[in-house]
Amino acid sequence: WNTIFRVKDVPVFYLPYFNFPLTDERKTGFLYPIISSSNNKGAQFGVPFYWNIAENMDATITPYYMSKRGTQLNTEFRYLTDQQFGQVDLEYLEQDDELIDNDDARYLARYQHAGTFSENYRVFVDYSDISDDNYLVDIGSKQFSKSEAYLWRIGELSYFSNNWHSTIKVQDFKVLGDNNPSYRTLPQLELDVYQPLGFLNGTFNIYSEYSHFDISNEDLPTADRLHVETGLSIPYSKPGWFINSDFRVMH
Repeated sequence: WNTIFRVKDVPVFYLPYFNFPLTDERKTGFLYPIISSSNNKGAQFGVPFYWNIAENMDATITPYYMSKRGTQLNTEFRYLTDQQFGQVDLEYLEQDDELIDNDDARYLARYQHAGTFSENYRVFVDYSDISDDNYLVDIGSKQFSKSEAYLWRIGELSYFSNNWHSTIKVQDFKVLGDNNPSYRTLPQLELDVYQPLGFLNGTFNIYSEYSHFDISNEDLPTADRLHVETGLSIPYSKPGWFINSDFRVMH
């Protein structure tokens, strides 16, 4: 109650009432404001609002005013279920006052998810989209640096057993600026088999990978790659010395 903020004993801010948690318990309400300035965006002011939706999910909504560009809405949504967690981030600017042709909205969106299920499966997703090539340079984002040449897009599903595991993966890139178009793998399949041997602590291993490379430019070639590697490892060690032997055949 009756809070006064002072700088060198000079009162500069007064608030009749506010409350905040005194423990680790999360609480819905406004967070500390964001105040800054830059040549690119002018004076900046943001008021984050934290929403404690449930025990396993929350959101932070931030209206963010930039004197040179306009008002941007930034949202962050997080969730946690069993052994999986994810996050959705969206930055949206209806009109950019610094652009001559400012009819198009500018935005950045990113979805991230990782976790395990059914004990043996693991999933990983990281997908991003952006309105234009100059967004990171003009406005910036906590998701990526201004020097990024591309945005990472990947989806991966893996299965783990006692002596082997396999993975199916799709991978693409959102190329920014005048950089050359990038190849994407649709899909990439991996299989790794590991079998301990009954003598000399040896192990037998088979690693195989198949990838199909595709690209949006029809003038560039597509390709298929198959890699198979079979190996036998026999380590031998004593208190004062050791020998590692490894034999492999690759195709």
